[in-house]
Amino acid sequence: MLSAAIGVVVVIAFFSWRIMFLLGGIGILLAWLLSGKYFIESPRWLAGKGQIAGAECQLREVEQQIEREKSIRLPPLTSYQSNSKVKVIKGTFWLLFKGEMLRRTLVAITVLIAMNISLYTITVWIPTIFVNSGIDVDKSILMTAVIMIGAPVGIFIAALIIDHFPRRLFGSTLLIIIAVLGYIYSIQTTEWAILIYGLVMIFFLYMYVCFASAVYIPELWPTHLRLRGSGFVNAVGRIVAVFTPYGVAALLTHYGSHHGVYSTWCHVIALCAGSLHFWHRNAEGVVGRDF
Repeated sequence: MLSAAIGVVVVIAFFSWRIMFLLGGIGILLAWLLSGKYFIESPRWLAGKGQIAGAECQLREVEQQIEREKSIRLPPLTSYQSNSKVKVIKGTFWLLFKGEMLRRTLVAITVLIAMNISLYTITVWIPTIFVNSGIDVDKSILMTAVIMIGAPVGIFIAALIIDHFPRRLFGSTLLIIIAVLGYIYSIQTTEWAILIYGLVMIFFLYMYVCFASAVYIPELWPTHLRLRGSGFVNAVGRIVAVFTPYGVAALLTHYGSHHGVYSTWCHVIALCAGSLHFWHRNAEGVVGRDF
């Protein structure tokens, strides 16, 4: 959102919309090249597939990097099992809907629904709501760009503090804060108040985005189910996000203003916060050992 707003104000204003797509393509190509050079395979995944030599090689590279960065000497890596005794772990998609995994799947879906309806509807509709409130298009785009400054700041702060709090407390508290700020934001009438409350709301929203997508969801499943689980719940969250803009449009038509939109959104977010708080099953540290 921040890059899109800056692109509209700067790139399109001085060049053309084609440059926006060109810059995006160059960025994706650069990310692809860097990932191919620096990404390593998960040692636990390799071990689960019986590729012990590959897993040990990856761990040895990580240890060597730590030794160089910290100027320390780690004890030698020793193999605790022979290749013949290694248990190859196999998982199927349907394990996500059995026993404890079903609980984790439902919690993950709830967490991502809260994230996606906020990201892909509310923030996307901010310029439209500004225009409906009587703010001209140019000022609306500029105000949106200013408000979205809270996004990278929120992610940075979340990365610093997220491990100091229990996951249940951190996630549910952020959702309640976002819901309250969303309602307060919706009733503001002056431009300076819209900017301030919008900036703070986006700050906490992207703290939650960092928590949900980068930390909480990957922790819920063991290695052999992580990609399947993350992919499935993200797909469900995106499906909900596809249909929620129609709900936003219907609410705008029904209420005649954005107050009804944000009020409904706040109730949904509060419901997701309650679900996370009561359904959550502690997962800290689980990814470091077998389920």
